[in-house]
Amino acid sequence: MSVIITSQNVVAYSQCAHKAFLLQCTDEKGFVNEYEEVIQKRRVETLRAYIEALRDNQYDIVSYTSKSEPELLQNGPDYLINTVLRTKDLQVDCDLLEKCQSENSSYYLPIIFTGTYKIAQGDKFRLSFTGYVLGEVQGRYLETGKIICMGQKMTTLQLKDASQKIATFLRQLRARKTVDEPPPIILNRHCPYCQFHDHCRTQAEKTDHLSLLAGISTLKLIKKYERKGIFTVNQLSYLYRPRRQRKRARKPPALLHSLELQALMIRTGKIYLKEPPEKISRMPTELFLDIEGIPDQQSFYLIGLLICENNNSIYHPFWADNLKDELSMWEQFIKMLHKYPNCPIYHYGSYDAKAINALSKRYQTDIDEIVLRLVNLTTYVYGKIYFPLHSNSLKKIGRFLGMSRSSLITSGLQSLVWRYHWEETHEKTYKRELLLYNQEDCQSVKILTDFLSNANEREDALSDIDCFVHSKKSRSTQSKNPLHRQLETILQFAHSDYHRYKICFREDKNNENNPPKATRRKFKHRRATRIIQILPPMCEIRGTQY
Repeated sequence: MSVIITSQNVVAYSQCAHKAFLLQCTDEKGFVNEYEEVIQKRRVETLRAYIEALRDNQYDIVSYTSKSEPELLQNGPDYLINTVLRTKDLQVDCDLLEKCQSENSSYYLPIIFTGTYKIAQGDKFRLSFTGYVLGEVQGRYLETGKIICMGQKMTTLQLKDASQKIATFLRQLRARKTVDEPPPIILNRHCPYCQFHDHCRTQAEKTDHLSLLAGISTLKLIKKYERKGIFTVNQLSYLYRPRRQRKRARKPPALLHSLELQALMIRTGKIYLKEPPEKISRMPTELFLDIEGIPDQQSFYLIGLLICENNNSIYHPFWADNLKDELSMWEQFIKMLHKYPNCPIYHYGSYDAKAINALSKRYQTDIDEIVLRLVNLTTYVYGKIYFPLHSNSLKKIGRFLGMSRSSLITSGLQSLVWRYHWEETHEKTYKRELLLYNQEDCQSVKILTDFLSNANEREDALSDIDCFVHSKKSRSTQSKNPLHRQLETILQFAHSDYHRYKICFREDKNNENNPPKATRRKFKHRRATRIIQILPPMCEIRGTQY
């Protein structure tokens, strides 16, 4: 019995080979997360609104299924909806087919709909596969297709470049039918959106898979370690070897994140400092920032600012109900920043700085003074401080440093779902949880700032840190008890060159009354300029001369 390949299989294979295997060769269904449910619901609403607009304009629209007459694809109506096309082992559900006229005949082009304001990579593969199957059914090559996003925004895409990749995917999916062994589980960026997230995560944790580390998410990198005999995070930790920096290096080495060192910190369960942390200048009044937005819409609806002044913390949220309120939210935020001039603004990651830059360009605001006050804590952590965590996300670091979270929202993806629910219902519960979620992110930024400051200023705050990888760690405080001072004196006297620096009361021989003695000339080697030949002596034996 042949297995039918659908657009869902092709899109899944472009995201994760193991996901495509579960959909195609097993009965696993998984659990669709809330975000995908919201996106699917919005996609259906966008499709329904577009079809209603076509009917208002008196366009001829007919439903088409596999049982319909094939002539509909040749001399059919203006649009076909609910279209199910099948050829050989391929099947696709088309959102909408639009009739086009050529010199000799008419044909249909595919149109798909999305529930977002921005086209994702999976949407492009879905359109390409739809055009591939539709082209085989009609017996002609289709050059273009259309994608309609939220807000009825239509984009025309070329199908030529993607057709070769679709053919490659189909060849690999067809070969998968005869293979019993599933492809390896590789955790990647698509996992939070996948319905098999919990299934794959559980399997990866059981085997201590390398993809548990945030920096390992491709099959190429995993194969590289497997050729060395490294299959788990624990094994990877034994590959780390600290290297000393050259004294005469002209340029400092580029700062890179060491996956081996990250695996080592997970195995030991301690914090590693690759080098002493940079000094953070603390002030009596400090600001801690976190911004929430909708990435595909490129809009922002919440700016959280935690103001700490004289050991008192006050949280100020700036909320926008819709895009029209975004300007008012931005003006209130700028006004609050001007009340605290010259105060540092701490944030974690590049998203907040990019958001401020985007809002300033959108509303023509001068932010030169604000940009100088921004302090990105990622520059103090990346490649320098290694926590015993699989990733350096703010939430995980905050929990590790003792931050307890009470919000029902556990991730940024879930915050988008709660924002969508609030836009539909305007219930206070959704808004209250979003504000709490943002406030706890601001508090996590403060906790991380305090940790970095203590690690730099107080040596006794590093008791839970194993060592500096490239420098020795002092095991005593700055107050230095008498025993430590005596040991340091003994070690100082034990140096081989101590006699050069000790106090000496003998008379200096190199003074005016006792001029220094002439130093012996060093013998200089010279090259040979002539050859002297010495003949061997004559030997006499029994009166005979030779």
